[in-house]
Amino acid sequence: ADVEIDLRRITSVTRLPVLVDADTGWGHAFNIARMVRMFEAAGAAAIHIEDQAAAKRCGHRPNKDIVDADEMCDRIRAAVLAREDPAFFVIARTDALASEGLAATIARCQAYVAAGADGIFAEAVTDPQQYREFTGVLPVPVLANMTEFGRTPLQELDRLRELGIG
Repeated sequence: ADVEIDLRRITSVTRLPVLVDADTGWGHAFNIARMVRMFEAAGAAAIHIEDQAAAKRCGHRPNKDIVDADEMCDRIRAAVLAREDPAFFVIARTDALASEGLAATIARCQAYVAAGADGIFAEAVTDPQQYREFTGVLPVPVLANMTEFGRTPLQELDRLRELGIG
């Protein structure tokens, strides 16, 4: 409810599309569906939902606990089925790179796209060239997340475009 209140405050003062961090979806399919409907009604344009277990950690921190790909696909399907506006964008975030490696993470992302994800958010990419690996095989946009003290090296926009981002 707090996120929805803050979302309404933001969407009441901007016409820009708002992407909301939906965490792990705050529960199972019914919770995820309710959240999507609430966020759509509050004016969100998109969400990203992640594959960490509940009681999650910051994506740039070590020792994250990841749910299996089937559970994450269920989260994605619940979100996609709940949306009323087909333009509402559902991004699947994965934190698997640090624990499962690049090939397994790409396989997860392919499953997430097959489950209905409109985009992929690969968290804590340590080598920017890895973005090319994601964008080279995924038929959806890939989000790059860089923060000043995060694991992903800061990149110029032109470099990200060379890697297929944007």
